[in-house]
Amino acid sequence: MFAKKGISMLCIVSMTVTGCSLFLPPGDMIKSPVSAYASTTKGEKAFHIVSEFLPPNAEIINPQNVQEQRGIQLKDINGDGKAEIIALYKVKGNEEQHRLIVLQEEEGKGWSKLLDYRAEGYTADFFKFADITNDGKDDILIGWRLGGTTCGLDIFTWKDNQLKKIASDYYSKIELGTVTEPNKKQDDRVTIALWKHDTGDAFEVDVFTWDGTKLAPAPEAYPYYFKKVVQYYEQKVKEMPDAAFYWYYLADAQVKAGQPESGIKSIEKALSIKRAHPDYYPENSQLENVKKAALHMIENQKKEEDHKE
Repeated sequence: MFAKKGISMLCIVSMTVTGCSLFLPPGDMIKSPVSAYASTTKGEKAFHIVSEFLPPNAEIINPQNVQEQRGIQLKDINGDGKAEIIALYKVKGNEEQHRLIVLQEEEGKGWSKLLDYRAEGYTADFFKFADITNDGKDDILIGWRLGGTTCGLDIFTWKDNQLKKIASDYYSKIELGTVTEPNKKQDDRVTIALWKHDTGDAFEVDVFTWDGTKLAPAPEAYPYYFKKVVQYYEQKVKEMPDAAFYWYYLADAQVKAGQPESGIKSIEKALSIKRAHPDYYPENSQLENVKKAALHMIENQKKEEDHKE
């Protein structure tokens, strides 16, 4: 049973992840778009405007993962004070395409196309707006389903008078939040947590922010965010205490949540399982790397305490 990752029976008996998931952000941090269908008049107008820019064999599509989210949205993304029309659509045919189109209205010129982007996925997963780049303007976040538990993420921002794709990644689950806990004064930069499926119900989790040029890991967000990851894996090791990979991911989450002593205990549990079953996933080197990170954190914490004294 629990042998190598690729052939583990655990993948068969406990797989509950059947597609990509969107965790809703806390509070009102992520600005809600104005649905093109919230008002019948606005909805019909936006639909007819977009239709003029689409090929005859195209149709608007709605994201699969957000309730009541529509495939046409109105949002000011270039900071001109007027809402652009952002729409998801597919082109039917032998090679079906899924695309994102963005239209802007210019005074005296009418509507024009800012972007018509072809995605790799077979349908849209989610459709959100948030100020990822911290420039005061909302950016476009689109998730595309690629197959199985994997979705692709594309992020677009307004820069140099044009709409540009600035980041791409993949995920099985995604959550938008802030660096520190909501409603606490500190750092309210937007974070993107990506959960990437590994095996069974295990995910590799990391949290990202915009560093000025790209999405980069945000260790400053770990203490707050990884508390929930710890809770997730605490439940998993209760359900399957002999799965070394769950103990491994629990340890990794505990260290990132600022709980290195607990992380070492979890790693020791994983190593004890591995001693009895050397072919179980993960590799010992992966476990030792987490243990080293935990010991390093304990050492740094002790230095900080000594310095305070």
